[in-house]
Amino acid sequence: IFRGKHCHHNSGVGLWADIDNVGLTFENNTIEDNESCGIRHEISFGAVIWNNTVRRNGYGATNGVWRTKDPSAAGQGDYFARTGSPFMTSGININCSGGVAGDSMATIEVYDNTVEYNQNGIFLQQRNRGTSVEYPARFYLTQNVKVHDNHVTVTARTGDQWGDNVSGLGAYEEPPAGTRRDFFYNWGNVLQNNTYYVD
Repeated sequence: IFRGKHCHHNSGVGLWADIDNVGLTFENNTIEDNESCGIRHEISFGAVIWNNTVRRNGYGATNGVWRTKDPSAAGQGDYFARTGSPFMTSGININCSGGVAGDSMATIEVYDNTVEYNQNGIFLQQRNRGTSVEYPARFYLTQNVKVHDNHVTVTARTGDQWGDNVSGLGAYEEPPAGTRRDFFYNWGNVLQNNTYYVD
């Protein structure tokens, strides 16, 4: 449990759970002005992220945010990320994490958070990260993530090169065995009852 922390001005992620974490809770933290994500839950499983204040994160890291026009990306959007994922520096980033429905390790719940002026808001990211180290039968898939009742404020900055100020779901590369569509439609990822403030 990460509770009641003030995590700020770090040269990287504010709070970061990486590789095979199960049952983690981030609650009542204030996470501000870190160079990368405010909170990142990466290649892990069930978690609760609630009642955190996450502000102004993600404006220091360059890896994964440079973008370039890609004429070969027809049908997949006009642009692609040149290095890494364009959504790796979000206020809250769920990165290739979650579990199979009905599994005790399954659900990630993100709710009642205030997410303001980060490079990107709350982002669910899918990449092909293979299978778990600790639980080899499990793929690292972003699934059964419930994002609800959060307040997200995004704003463009003059001359901003760092990101898209977005919230939602993104598949940076093809997940295992042609499952990109499943990530969006069939894996139980739900965003609902969130409030967005945009300029």
